Amino acid sequence: MFRFTIRDVLWLTALAATALAWLIQHRHDVASRQQLMNENERLATEIRQLQFDVRLANEKAILSEAFKVEQAQRTEAQRQEAIAHLKASGVKLPKGIVGK
Repeated sequence: MFRFTIRDVLWLTALAATALAWLIQHRHDVASRQQLMNENERLATEIRQLQFDVRLANEKAILSEAFKVEQAQRTEAQRQEAIAHLKASGVKLPKGIVGK
């Protein structure tokens, strides 16, 4: 039979406590790492969605601006056409209208 001294039992207790503390810390680290990875993936997905939203908003703004320019060009062409028609009809136009 083995005989253990109090010193041996204290060493064994210290060793068991250290091993148990390491195991608890290791499990906590693994859980924290997994939680951080999940949060990282969620944020990456959110960033991708926001980038898509920004691109979509930019495209809408560009199309809107292009539509406004096209509308202005069309309006100017109609104005010029109306002026030309009035001139051809012999109507005398004020300088402010012709000069624009």
